[in-house]
Amino acid sequence: MAFELPALGYSYDALEPHFDARTMEIHHTKHHAAYTPNLNIAIANTPLEGQGIEEILKNLDMNNNPVRNNGGGYYNHNMFWQILHPENKGRLSDLFFRRLKMHMEVKRNIYGKVCGSGNDKIRFRLGMVMCSSGRKSGNMQFCQSG
Repeated sequence: MAFELPALGYSYDALEPHFDARTMEIHHTKHHAAYTPNLNIAIANTPLEGQGIEEILKNLDMNNNPVRNNGGGYYNHNMFWQILHPENKGRLSDLFFRRLKMHMEVKRNIYGKVCGSGNDKIRFRLGMVMCSSGRKSGNMQFCQSG
């Protein structure tokens, strides 16, 4: 099974003012469009060829960088397009900013306890952040790596 770049399903400007059209276009036509063929190349003529993306990632060999990077990028962008759908625009933006504010406060509290006072000097990197939203519960979580 060769992976294909899915259609976005909405116009690039559908999430404005939260995400501008150019950002959405770049993520779809450049980022996601690059992960897709690179994933196909990485799994070609291997036992992974013919498996679904979830199966590939579930049994991922973390030392297989081409599959890890391109498979992860392909999967994350698929999820990105579904979560950030225009139907969710208002609800997710409010939820996102409330949770981000809570996340930043937790980081400030941890930084202050570990490194002492001086919150005005806080410098930290978010690294890779995964946002997950439960459609029924409305919960959103921030998880950090790195």
